[in-house]
Amino acid sequence: MKKQKYTHDSAFKSVFQDLNAVKEFIDNFLPHEIAVLINKDNLTPDSGTYLTKSLRQRFSDSVFVTTTKNKTIALALLFEHKYDKSGILPLQIFNYYSGIWDRDIKNGKPLTYIIPIVIYHGDEKEDYKPLYSYFKVKIEEFRPFIPDFKCLFLNLNQQDDKIFHHLTNNNALKGLFLMFKYIKNTGLLIKNFPEIIKFASGNQKFRVQLDQLLLYLLNNSEINSDQIEIIADSLEDQEQKKIIMTGAKTFREVAEEKGIEKGIEKGIEKGRVILVRNAWKKGYSKHQIADFTDLPLNRIEELIAQFEKEAKNG
Repeated sequence: MKKQKYTHDSAFKSVFQDLNAVKEFIDNFLPHEIAVLINKDNLTPDSGTYLTKSLRQRFSDSVFVTTTKNKTIALALLFEHKYDKSGILPLQIFNYYSGIWDRDIKNGKPLTYIIPIVIYHGDEKEDYKPLYSYFKVKIEEFRPFIPDFKCLFLNLNQQDDKIFHHLTNNNALKGLFLMFKYIKNTGLLIKNFPEIIKFASGNQKFRVQLDQLLLYLLNNSEINSDQIEIIADSLEDQEQKKIIMTGAKTFREVAEEKGIEKGIEKGIEKGRVILVRNAWKKGYSKHQIADFTDLPLNRIEELIAQFEKEAKNG
């Protein structure tokens, strides 16, 4: 279960660290009265240093800061991904409020407005519940003393596919959402597969994302490498076909050699090494590669040193 959650988060981060994906999300999924206030030209990724090390390990967030169109107030968009019902969501959101506002106070800046956005794709018909609802014994007289943290809660399972297919798909948002929605439905996953991987055409960064999402797909769905190869063979884009065929072949070979359970683990590790190598060849920094792959920075440095040594030795 831990490994599964890890890969959900990795796929989420690989897309929601992209500025264009965030802009497209604002245009298509935020309430109009909020979206029109946001200055998308000023959107900047936040480093997230206001979170403690333990909190960064527990949460899968992407934070972007900006201003409104008419006022110079600071505004933070917090994107949080959730697959299961573990934890108390309002308290998780409170950690971000506290961290961001503590940083504002320490830096002598006005408090930042924060809009938390939760993207959910678990099996349940889940919706956001206020903190008060988690108390087993309800006492209305005490309710005013319990913080009420609102959030924009997007349950992908309850969204019409038309809105996903309306997206441009040039920044992986369409592919991610379709894959998240149908990860447990093999038939619909196969049907939507061409749309899921279409974003990779002609863009080096999104080719890295495709590698990451392919690993996620193989590790979390019932779809197998043979099915992926068959689908890939029908694609017109030769570059897409080559990337997908290579990933599926690597996964299958390791699985056959080591056994299914160990093969999955070894295949994912081998796939990540390939992913790091491809990103390194394309000139991404070690910090960018760590963000793409969700691997520790020291592991990235080890692999890059290995690649450099191999290149030097010819």
